[in-house]
Amino acid sequence: MASVKDLKKDIRFLYSDLLEECLTSAYAQSNAKREILDGAFNRIVVGCCDLLARAKRPLGSDRKSIQAYYRKLGEDMLKDVLEITELINSAL
Repeated sequence: MASVKDLKKDIRFLYSDLLEECLTSAYAQSNAKREILDGAFNRIVVGCCDLLARAKRPLGSDRKSIQAYYRKLGEDMLKDVLEITELINSAL
């Protein structure tokens, strides 16, 4: 099982890339819809903070429940990243 430290690094890396893409789209594209990109920016910040907080304290005491908790966390992260990416792409 990967460490919590590595998981937090992965979360920060993915969301910083999303943030960079969102800001680049907002400033580089003259026809980008600002409201959509502002919403994507907010979702990036809130999503990153939420996942980092969830990574700190798993629910459960036995090994299987902790593994299931982190598996669900990873699935939620990927789902959120895909939704934000689609949101950014729809603004272009």
